[in-house]
Amino acid sequence: MNTRTPLQKAPAANVLSVTFNGDYSCFAVGLESGFCIFDAETCQLRTTRDFNAGVGLVQMMGKANYVGLLIIWDDLKSKAALEISALTPVRGAQLSKERIVVVLQNSVRIYKFAKNPQLLSAYETANNLWGLCCLGATKIAFPGRSAGHVQLVELGVDNVSIIPAHATALRAITLSRDGDLVATASETGTLIRVFSTATCAKLVELRRGIDTATIFSLAFNPSGTMLACTSDKATLHIFDVPHPRRPGRSPQSQQEQDQRPGSSSGQGGHGQRGDTGYCDAPT
Repeated sequence: MNTRTPLQKAPAANVLSVTFNGDYSCFAVGLESGFCIFDAETCQLRTTRDFNAGVGLVQMMGKANYVGLLIIWDDLKSKAALEISALTPVRGAQLSKERIVVVLQNSVRIYKFAKNPQLLSAYETANNLWGLCCLGATKIAFPGRSAGHVQLVELGVDNVSIIPAHATALRAITLSRDGDLVATASETGTLIRVFSTATCAKLVELRRGIDTATIFSLAFNPSGTMLACTSDKATLHIFDVPHPRRPGRSPQSQQEQDQRPGSSSGQGGHGQRGDTGYCDAPT
Protein backbone atom coordinates (compact mmCIF):
# COMPACT_ATOMS: atom_id res chain seq x y z
CA MET A 1 0.00 0.00 0.00
CA ASN A 2 1.42 3.37 -1.05
CA THR A 3 1.13 5.85 1.82
CA ARG A 4 3.50 8.48 0.42
CA THR A 5 2.11 11.95 0.06
CA PRO A 6 1.79 12.70 -3.66
CA LEU A 7 4.17 15.38 -4.87
CA GLN A 8 2.45 18.58 -5.89
CA LYS A 9 3.01 19.46 -9.53
CA ALA A 10 4.66 22.78 -10.23
CA PRO A 11 2.19 25.21 -11.80
CA ALA A 12 2.69 25.56 -15.54
CA ALA A 13 3.84 28.95 -16.78
CA ASN A 14 1.13 30.79 -18.69
CA VAL A 15 2.00 31.83 -22.23
CA LEU A 16 1.26 35.50 -22.90
CA SER A 17 2.46 35.79 -26.50
CA VAL A 18 4.11 33.85 -29.33
CA THR A 19 5.83 35.57 -32.28
CA PHE A 20 8.15 34.50 -35.11
CA ASN A 21 11.22 36.39 -36.23
CA GLY A 22 11.42 37.84 -39.75
CA ASP A 23 12.53 34.68 -41.58
CA TYR A 24 10.46 32.29 -39.40
CA SER A 25 13.61 30.45 -38.27
CA CYS A 26 12.89 31.11 -34.58
CA PHE A 27 9.94 31.96 -32.38
CA ALA A 28 9.79 33.80 -29.07
CA VAL A 29 7.40 33.02 -26.22
CA GLY A 30 6.43 35.62 -23.62
CA LEU A 31 5.71 34.11 -20.22
CA GLU A 32 4.50 35.30 -16.83
CA SER A 33 8.09 34.99 -15.61
CA GLY A 34 10.16 36.10 -18.63
CA PHE A 35 10.64 34.80 -22.16
CA CYS A 36 12.03 31.85 -24.14
CA ILE A 37 13.34 31.57 -27.71
CA PHE A 38 13.05 28.33 -29.70
CA ASP A 39 14.36 27.06 -33.03
CA ALA A 40 11.33 26.81 -35.36
CA GLU A 41 12.50 23.68 -37.21
CA THR A 42 13.54 21.56 -34.23
CA CYS A 43 11.56 23.33 -31.44
CA GLN A 44 14.79 23.21 -29.43
CA LEU A 45 15.19 25.84 -26.72
CA ARG A 46 17.83 28.39 -27.70
CA THR A 47 17.68 30.76 -24.77
CA THR A 48 15.52 31.66 -21.80
CA ARG A 49 15.42 34.67 -19.49
CA ASP A 50 13.68 34.88 -16.13
CA PHE A 51 12.71 38.41 -15.08
CA ASN A 52 10.36 37.34 -12.28
CA ALA A 53 7.78 39.42 -14.15
CA GLY A 54 5.41 38.91 -17.05
CA VAL A 55 6.41 39.71 -20.64
CA GLY A 56 3.24 40.40 -22.63
CA LEU A 57 4.93 40.80 -26.01
CA VAL A 58 8.26 39.59 -27.41
CA GLN A 59 9.57 40.46 -30.88
CA MET A 60 12.92 39.27 -32.24
CA MET A 61 15.09 41.23 -34.69
CA GLY A 62 16.05 38.47 -37.13
CA LYS A 63 18.67 36.29 -35.42
CA ALA A 64 20.41 39.21 -33.74
CA ASN A 65 20.78 39.44 -29.99
CA TYR A 66 18.21 42.25 -29.78
CA VAL A 67 14.75 41.29 -28.53
CA GLY A 68 11.83 43.72 -28.17
CA LEU A 69 9.97 43.46 -24.85
CA LEU A 70 8.38 46.92 -25.03
CA ILE A 71 11.94 47.77 -24.13
CA ILE A 72 14.78 46.74 -26.44
CA TRP A 73 16.66 43.97 -24.65
CA ASP A 74 20.28 43.13 -25.55
CA ASP A 75 20.39 39.42 -24.81
CA LEU A 76 24.16 39.24 -25.38
CA LYS A 77 24.75 41.75 -22.56
CA SER A 78 21.64 40.73 -20.59
CA LYS A 79 20.47 44.29 -20.13
CA ALA A 80 18.06 46.81 -21.60
CA ALA A 81 19.61 48.58 -24.60
CA LEU A 82 16.99 51.29 -24.98
CA GLU A 83 13.45 52.12 -23.94
CA ILE A 84 10.54 53.87 -25.62
CA SER A 85 7.69 55.28 -23.56
CA ALA A 86 4.11 55.77 -24.71
CA LEU A 87 1.13 57.57 -23.20
CA THR A 88 -1.36 54.88 -24.27
CA PRO A 89 -1.22 51.07 -24.02
CA VAL A 90 1.22 49.38 -26.42
CA ARG A 91 -0.61 46.75 -28.49
CA GLY A 92 2.27 45.47 -30.60
CA ALA A 93 5.84 46.02 -31.78
CA GLN A 94 7.96 45.20 -34.84
CA LEU A 95 11.75 45.33 -35.20
CA SER A 96 14.23 45.58 -38.04
CA LYS A 97 17.87 46.65 -38.17
CA GLU A 98 16.82 50.17 -39.15
CA ARG A 99 13.45 50.69 -37.45
CA ILE A 100 11.39 50.12 -34.34
CA VAL A 101 7.63 50.10 -34.89
CA VAL A 102 5.39 50.68 -31.87
CA VAL A 103 1.72 49.86 -32.34
CA LEU A 104 -0.65 51.75 -30.07
CA GLN A 105 -4.41 51.40 -29.87
CA ASN A 106 -5.09 54.23 -32.33
CA SER A 107 -1.74 54.92 -33.97
CA VAL A 108 1.46 53.41 -35.33
CA ARG A 109 4.77 55.12 -34.56
CA ILE A 110 7.99 54.37 -36.46
CA TYR A 111 11.35 55.12 -34.81
CA LYS A 112 14.92 54.98 -36.04
CA PHE A 113 16.77 52.11 -34.39
CA ALA A 114 19.43 53.98 -32.42
CA LYS A 115 20.66 54.44 -28.87
CA ASN A 116 18.39 57.47 -28.70
CA PRO A 117 15.40 56.44 -30.86
CA GLN A 118 14.21 59.19 -33.20
CA LEU A 119 10.56 59.35 -34.24
CA LEU A 120 10.49 59.11 -38.03
CA SER A 121 6.75 59.08 -38.67
CA ALA A 122 3.39 58.50 -37.00
CA TYR A 123 0.09 57.34 -38.50
CA GLU A 124 -3.43 57.39 -37.10
CA THR A 125 -5.39 54.12 -37.22
CA ALA A 126 -8.82 52.82 -36.39
CA ASN A 127 -9.19 51.10 -33.02
CA ASN A 128 -6.47 48.43 -33.10
CA LEU A 129 -6.87 46.32 -29.97
CA TRP A 130 -5.08 43.35 -31.59
CA GLY A 131 -1.98 45.37 -32.44
CA LEU A 132 -2.22 44.47 -36.13
CA CYS A 133 0.92 45.44 -38.04
CA CYS A 134 3.26 43.69 -40.45
CA LEU A 135 6.75 45.05 -41.18
CA GLY A 136 8.54 44.01 -44.36
CA ALA A 137 11.87 44.97 -45.87
CA THR A 138 10.44 47.88 -47.89
CA LYS A 139 6.80 48.15 -46.78
CA ILE A 140 4.67 48.17 -43.66
CA ALA A 141 0.95 47.37 -43.44
CA PHE A 142 -1.46 48.24 -40.63
CA PRO A 143 -5.12 49.29 -40.21
CA GLY A 144 -6.31 52.52 -41.78
CA ARG A 145 -8.28 55.25 -40.08
CA SER A 146 -11.56 53.67 -41.23
CA ALA A 147 -12.63 50.19 -40.11
CA GLY A 148 -11.71 47.52 -42.64
CA HIS A 149 -9.15 49.68 -44.45
CA VAL A 150 -5.42 48.92 -44.73
CA GLN A 151 -2.68 51.54 -44.78
CA LEU A 152 0.28 50.42 -46.87
CA VAL A 153 3.38 52.57 -46.37
CA GLU A 154 6.47 52.43 -48.56
CA LEU A 155 9.36 52.81 -46.16
CA GLY A 156 12.00 55.42 -46.87
CA VAL A 157 9.74 57.59 -49.04
CA ASP A 158 6.61 57.41 -46.83
CA ASN A 159 4.23 56.93 -49.76
CA VAL A 160 0.89 55.82 -48.30
CA SER A 161 -1.73 53.73 -50.13
CA ILE A 162 -5.18 52.94 -48.71
CA ILE A 163 -6.82 49.59 -49.50
CA PRO A 164 -10.54 49.33 -48.59
CA ALA A 165 -10.21 45.62 -47.89
CA HIS A 166 -13.36 44.90 -45.83
CA ALA A 167 -16.51 46.58 -44.59
CA THR A 168 -15.92 45.45 -40.98
CA ALA A 169 -12.90 45.83 -38.71
CA LEU A 170 -9.73 43.94 -39.56
CA ARG A 171 -8.71 40.84 -37.60
CA ALA A 172 -5.50 39.82 -39.40
CA ILE A 173 -2.92 41.31 -41.80
CA THR A 174 0.18 39.74 -43.28
CA LEU A 175 2.73 40.59 -45.99
CA SER A 176 4.49 38.08 -48.20
CA ARG A 177 8.23 37.82 -47.65
CA ASP A 178 9.01 39.72 -50.87
CA GLY A 179 6.46 42.42 -49.98
CA ASP A 180 4.49 41.94 -53.22
CA LEU A 181 1.31 40.65 -51.55
CA VAL A 182 -0.79 41.61 -48.55
CA ALA A 183 -3.52 39.34 -47.15
CA THR A 184 -6.34 40.47 -44.88
CA ALA A 185 -9.25 39.05 -42.91
CA SER A 186 -12.03 40.87 -41.08
CA GLU A 187 -13.82 40.19 -37.81
CA THR A 188 -16.45 38.27 -39.78
CA GLY A 189 -13.84 35.63 -40.62
CA THR A 190 -15.50 34.11 -43.68
CA LEU A 191 -13.39 35.67 -46.46
CA ILE A 192 -9.68 36.28 -46.89
CA ARG A 193 -8.55 38.74 -49.53
CA VAL A 194 -5.14 39.05 -51.17
CA PHE A 195 -3.98 42.31 -52.77
CA SER A 196 -1.02 43.40 -54.85
CA THR A 197 1.04 45.94 -52.92
CA ALA A 198 2.24 47.52 -56.19
CA THR A 199 -1.24 48.36 -57.52
CA CYS A 200 -3.50 47.79 -54.46
CA ALA A 201 -5.66 45.62 -56.72
CA LYS A 202 -7.43 42.56 -55.36
CA LEU A 203 -5.84 39.42 -56.78
CA VAL A 204 -7.94 36.72 -55.14
CA GLU A 205 -10.75 36.19 -52.66
CA LEU A 206 -10.63 33.02 -50.57
CA ARG A 207 -13.55 31.58 -48.64
CA ARG A 208 -12.61 30.11 -45.27
CA GLY A 209 -16.22 29.06 -44.56
CA ILE A 210 -19.78 30.30 -44.31
CA ASP A 211 -19.95 30.59 -40.50
CA THR A 212 -18.52 33.56 -38.63
CA ALA A 213 -15.10 32.76 -37.17
CA THR A 214 -12.28 34.47 -35.30
CA ILE A 215 -9.15 34.42 -37.44
CA PHE A 216 -6.08 33.78 -35.32
CA SER A 217 -3.35 34.10 -37.96
CA LEU A 218 -2.49 34.44 -41.64
CA ALA A 219 0.89 33.49 -43.14
CA PHE A 220 2.36 33.16 -46.64
CA ASN A 221 4.86 30.47 -47.56
CA PRO A 222 8.38 31.78 -48.43
CA SER A 223 7.63 31.99 -52.18
CA GLY A 224 4.27 33.72 -51.67
CA THR A 225 2.30 31.12 -53.63
CA MET A 226 0.33 29.68 -50.68
CA LEU A 227 -1.47 31.20 -47.71
CA ALA A 228 -2.27 29.52 -44.39
CA CYS A 229 -5.10 30.55 -42.06
CA THR A 230 -5.97 29.39 -38.54
CA SER A 231 -9.17 30.20 -36.65
CA ASP A 232 -11.25 29.35 -33.59
CA LYS A 233 -12.91 26.58 -35.64
CA ALA A 234 -9.88 24.39 -34.79
CA THR A 235 -8.93 24.21 -38.47
CA LEU A 236 -5.95 25.08 -40.62
CA HIS A 237 -6.76 26.17 -44.18
CA ILE A 238 -4.06 26.31 -46.85
CA PHE A 239 -4.88 28.08 -50.11
CA ASP A 240 -3.11 28.47 -53.44
CA VAL A 241 -2.71 32.15 -54.30
CA PRO A 242 -1.64 33.81 -57.56
CA HIS A 243 1.63 35.71 -57.41
CA PRO A 244 2.22 38.61 -59.84
CA ARG A 245 5.81 37.55 -60.56
CA ARG A 246 5.74 33.79 -60.00
CA PRO A 247 3.62 31.57 -62.23
CA GLY A 248 2.41 28.71 -60.09
CA ARG A 249 -0.52 26.37 -59.75
CA SER A 250 -3.59 28.17 -61.05
CA PRO A 251 -6.43 28.37 -58.52
CA GLN A 252 -9.40 26.35 -59.67
CA SER A 253 -12.84 27.86 -59.77
CA GLN A 254 -15.10 27.29 -56.79
CA GLN A 255 -17.56 25.52 -59.06
CA GLU A 256 -14.98 22.94 -60.13
CA GLN A 257 -13.89 22.47 -56.54
CA ASP A 258 -17.46 21.95 -55.33
CA GLN A 259 -17.96 19.25 -57.98
CA ARG A 260 -15.25 17.09 -56.45
CA PRO A 261 -16.54 14.14 -54.41
CA GLY A 262 -16.55 15.02 -50.73
CA SER A 263 -15.55 18.64 -51.25
CA SER A 264 -17.39 21.56 -49.69
CA SER A 265 -17.16 25.32 -49.70
CA GLY A 266 -14.77 26.70 -47.13
CA GLN A 267 -12.38 23.76 -46.96
CA GLY A 268 -8.67 24.41 -47.35
CA GLY A 269 -7.35 24.04 -50.88
CA HIS A 270 -7.36 26.07 -54.03
CA GLY A 271 -8.66 29.61 -53.97
CA GLN A 272 -10.90 31.37 -56.40
CA ARG A 273 -9.67 34.30 -58.45
CA GLY A 274 -11.41 37.61 -57.78
CA ASP A 275 -11.86 40.64 -60.00
CA THR A 276 -9.02 43.11 -60.17
CA GLY A 277 -9.74 46.33 -58.26
CA TYR A 278 -10.62 47.52 -54.81
CA CYS A 279 -12.74 45.35 -52.56
CA ASP A 280 -16.13 46.53 -51.37
CA ALA A 281 -17.96 43.35 -50.36
CA PRO A 282 -19.68 43.70 -46.97
CA THR A 283 -17.58 41.22 -44.96
